[in-house]
Amino acid sequence: MSKLKVYEDLDDYIGYDDTPPMMYDKSEADKVIARNKYKRCLAMAQECEEAYNRECGLNPEEMTNKEFYRQQIEFWPRWSSKWLELADKFKEAK
Repeated sequence: MSKLKVYEDLDDYIGYDDTPPMMYDKSEADKVIARNKYKRCLAMAQECEEAYNRECGLNPEEMTNKEFYRQQIEFWPRWSSKWLELADKFKEAK
C-alpha cells in the first residue's frame, strides 16, 4: 500500500488516540490489492509445478507406494491450473 496517495484531511476526527486514519482512494487501493493477489496466485501455481517436479520426478518403478505416486501425478497439475484460473480473475485489463 506504500505506492498509494494518502489523504489526511480529517480535521475533526476524534478517535481512540486522536490521530486521523490513513485514507486511500478506493479505486487505487483495489488495483494494488488485485495486483498483489494476481502475483500471489502466480507464485502458488509456480510452487505447485515445483512440487510436482520434486514429488513426481522419480521413476515410478523406484517408488515403493504406487498409489501415492498416482495421487501426486493427478494432484499437483490440478492445483496449478486452479491457481492459474484464479490469477486470470485478478489480471489487469489492458
